[in-house]
Amino acid sequence: MALVLKRNTDSEIKLTQLKFIKGTSRFILKDESSKDSFEFKYALEPDIKFKTTDTDFDIYLFHRDAFATNDIYQLKIDSERIGWLFPIQALLSSEHDYSTNENFFPYSFNAYKILLKNSINLPYKKVEAEGQITIENIYGENTIIFIVYKKYLRELKLNKGIQFKIDDYLLFFYQYGYTLLTTNNFENLYNIRDVTTTFKSFDSKVIKLSKISDDLINDRSYLNSLIQGLIKLERHPLVKFHLLYSVIELYISRIFEADFKATLNIFSNSIDFYDAKENLTKLTNEKERIKKLFSTKCPGIDQVLIADLEVVSNSFLSFSFPSVVFQMPAAEAIYKVRSSIFHNLRNIPVGYEFELSKVCQKLELLILEIALKIKL
Repeated sequence: MALVLKRNTDSEIKLTQLKFIKGTSRFILKDESSKDSFEFKYALEPDIKFKTTDTDFDIYLFHRDAFATNDIYQLKIDSERIGWLFPIQALLSSEHDYSTNENFFPYSFNAYKILLKNSINLPYKKVEAEGQITIENIYGENTIIFIVYKKYLRELKLNKGIQFKIDDYLLFFYQYGYTLLTTNNFENLYNIRDVTTTFKSFDSKVIKLSKISDDLINDRSYLNSLIQGLIKLERHPLVKFHLLYSVIELYISRIFEADFKATLNIFSNSIDFYDAKENLTKLTNEKERIKKLFSTKCPGIDQVLIADLEVVSNSFLSFSFPSVVFQMPAAEAIYKVRSSIFHNLRNIPVGYEFELSKVCQKLELLILEIALKIKL
């Protein structure tokens, strides 16, 4: 594969020849015949010290609604560094903290080469072959680069027994507003200019990645595609709530399956038939399983997220039923929100969307936290 640009005549230019001009810090990209030539300025230094090549690295592209050029992070798994995360503008500007950092240059320089070669079929936009073209035009101004050093991944597997798979970490990235760019969502995300403020922010320049819970590995593909696709792009709070609550339903179904197996063992050895029967009945209660989800099944869950969901859920209910001031615990409140929307939407006052959007914001953050913390 290679980058392709469009002509006004509806023909295309396939760019296959890449050369770096050291004296002027420019990349020259040409087509197969060398007839068409395009210049790309590189604001940093090449990798002179470590002498790496682009084949030493893998790249993943993410979208983030809002960022700063200085949002540059070293990423670790366990205690082992694997790569860097930075906005595409960090390759085009020297106005950031790492512009003179020689340890950053292997990643920035090779990231630029990989983007220009695009031999791994990264998603991009075929722009018109006119005027000054930049990689920002091609890959999008909200694009974030995650570049990993293959040597470090090999050492991670050898020393820690950890096989890196990007799919295991997509929900962690999404917690912080980073959505993996694919051929399916690139066009929609390329044009997004909305600023989403509900996501977490990194509190350090060195980030330790957290993978999806082992108990959700079989649901990983579904959750990644749902959360990073439909949920990310959906704007109407009513539809978004349905999508988010379907994740809650997935979680509590997994709780049911795990607890049901354990209860069957107790049931088969129980002398007290009625006590065992009561335990089985409790398993079928959706509200009770949500309570477990928010407490015992998610050790170490962020209680601030639970409290925030409780506040906005009760606010929505108080708006929907003006004669009552709701002060329910989070699990009961979100279940009541669900029941009201699924069964009583026709009676909810006009203008509910604002209150429901606040519920969606908090619920989205919570289901991501649960995906990383749930233990069955």
